[in-house]
Amino acid sequence: GAEGLAERLKCIAQRSNAAEKRAAVGRVTSGGKDNYYTFEPADVVDDLKQRSLLEAAVADELLALLKEAPAAKPAEVPAEGWAAGAQKASGIDRADDKPFKEEESAYLKFMEERGWRAAEAK
Repeated sequence: GAEGLAERLKCIAQRSNAAEKRAAVGRVTSGGKDNYYTFEPADVVDDLKQRSLLEAAVADELLALLKEAPAAKPAEVPAEGWAAGAQKASGIDRADDKPFKEEESAYLKFMEERGWRAAEAK
C-alpha cells in the first residue's frame, strides 16, 4: 500500500503545473476522500520519506506544495491552445489518476489508526 502511494506521488512530482500538482497530492494522500481522514496529507509524505519510499527532494517538493495556498482562480487557457493541450493530456497515463487499490486504502487506515493511538497516549 505504501509503495503504491509513493509511486503515485512520484508521478505527480513529474507534472509541470503547480496547481494541478497541489490538487493531485491532496487527492493521493487522502485516497481520494476529502475530509475523511483526521491525519494531515503531510503526515503521509513524511512517513513515506522515513520509509525511504520517497527521495528527500521529491518529498520536500510535495510538502512545499501542500503548504502553499491554492490559487483563488485557475488561469484561463487560451482558446487557440486548448484543443492541442487537451489532445496531448488525453494520451498521458498517470498513476495518480488510477483507482485506489485495497492495499493503498489499508495503508491510509494504518496512518489514521496511528494518529488515534498517538492522541490517546497524550
